[in-house]
Amino acid sequence: LVRVIASLGRSAVTGMPSDSATLDVPATLWATLGRGKKKDDVFLDGEISDKPEAEIHLTMQDGSRFELQSKSALWMYTGSICFCCGLRDRELMCPPDRDEEGTDHFFGRHSMLKSLEAGQDVRDMSRLELVYADGDVLSLGVVCKSAEHASYFRAVADNIR
Repeated sequence: LVRVIASLGRSAVTGMPSDSATLDVPATLWATLGRGKKKDDVFLDGEISDKPEAEIHLTMQDGSRFELQSKSALWMYTGSICFCCGLRDRELMCPPDRDEEGTDHFFGRHSMLKSLEAGQDVRDMSRLELVYADGDVLSLGVVCKSAEHASYFRAVADNIR
């Protein structure tokens, strides 16, 4: 179990008292929440683990807390490097009860999975986009230069999912 506080441009991890391992936590490239041109920088906070009760939330600039599961999601996109084969791993996830709506919404705006990242240098970067039904978008980018960074990103994505 690891306590994570990630903010724009930096990440900090403090292990729980029983955790003596030193982790190489990747730097956060961006973390925003909003819609259109009105996006606010946010801070990702919570506990990253493989346990289902792990919790991640956002801390807004004014210090208020935003629960990621407090609103209905349409879809979540993740893109990261697979360190086994070196290829870009892209995934689109939709809630089971809204899978058609989420898929239609995504492909209505993007012709294919990789078009969401078109024109960007995605080397050494992992990305998560979570689109809510009300139009808000959580966008998160982290440095991904090692298998440990990729594991960290996957743990964050799994805990948000």
